[in-house]
Amino acid sequence: MSGPIKVSVLVGDLYTPNSLGIVTPLVIHRKILRSYGIQISIFRKICPKLTECDVLILDSKYFRDRWVSAYEECVEELTTFKAQVNQLWWFNSADSAGSIQNQVMPLVDKYIKAQLYRNRNLYSKSFYGGRVFTDFYHSNLGVDDSISSYSKPLSIDEVSKLKLGWNFGLAGLCSQNAQIRARAYRLTKIDRCLRYRKPRCSSDRGNMIFTRLNTNYSLKTISYQRERTLDILRELGFSRSNRRVSRSQFYNELGVSRAALSPFGYGEINIRDFECFSRGVLLIKPDVSHLETFPSFYQNTETYVPFRWDFSDFEEVLSMVTSGSSQHEEIARAGQERFLAYTSSNGSAEKFTKHFLNLFHV
Repeated sequence: MSGPIKVSVLVGDLYTPNSLGIVTPLVIHRKILRSYGIQISIFRKICPKLTECDVLILDSKYFRDRWVSAYEECVEELTTFKAQVNQLWWFNSADSAGSIQNQVMPLVDKYIKAQLYRNRNLYSKSFYGGRVFTDFYHSNLGVDDSISSYSKPLSIDEVSKLKLGWNFGLAGLCSQNAQIRARAYRLTKIDRCLRYRKPRCSSDRGNMIFTRLNTNYSLKTISYQRERTLDILRELGFSRSNRRVSRSQFYNELGVSRAALSPFGYGEINIRDFECFSRGVLLIKPDVSHLETFPSFYQNTETYVPFRWDFSDFEEVLSMVTSGSSQHEEIARAGQERFLAYTSSNGSAEKFTKHFLNLFHV
């Protein structure tokens, strides 16, 4: 192919971390991508210019509600896109490594996920609640949802379409004014609005563990992990307030904490993870070694402290963390350094560009 490779990206409303996670690195690294022959154009609605490209990337959030209200229209749109471009890529930006939208598979060339199961064979199996961890709590601990659901297994050909994208850790949503900058980009389309701003970090870490957690989930297999976390904290005498606080107070409290808990939500990865990494707060989290992610932020006992999904070692982990070991300070520092290397270092643009270019060859 002569000339630049033209890539169009159709994104959701940019009010979600997921959609911002797709757009942000493409926008802030647009210049270096262009130097490698990749021309990026961002679209927020369907128009004739959208398909004037070689590769069309569709953000799953753009179609989120329409799969129910206008299913046939969505299928027709994707079918038309497929006929108009050389490559059609679907970017499922959901929080979970599961949650595959099977109906899309026949219509696209590549199905990109923000994170994937390291063992791709898991996608050929069916899981209660649509996720490996929800199936674990149902099968091993008898946790049931009010309405049972199972994921649909993928065929070998469909599994081969799965490709690793990048997660919303690159969305730059860790600082207090992040939402203001995201709103400014929506209004002005000025790329620099999305550039990562390192939050101010406090040297005073007077609070041992940050424990604010939302447990308001409709599925019991999802809320169980967070509810069990809080139950154990109460049993051990850790204090926790249910009162909602302002964003500034939230970040102030997190910033003076030595460690923070980040159980799974709708997916294994949460914004809390990146809020911790960016501030040098020790991340305590259920084991995510079953995931493959880019960037590879999660290294067990190197960049975060894992605990088992059945909580059998949770009290032991808390005891070690609260002992004030210098090892945990080193883990927190390593997590922060790795995070900054992919978001604000001189080499972050090259790291992302190399990963993005690889998607054209896998």
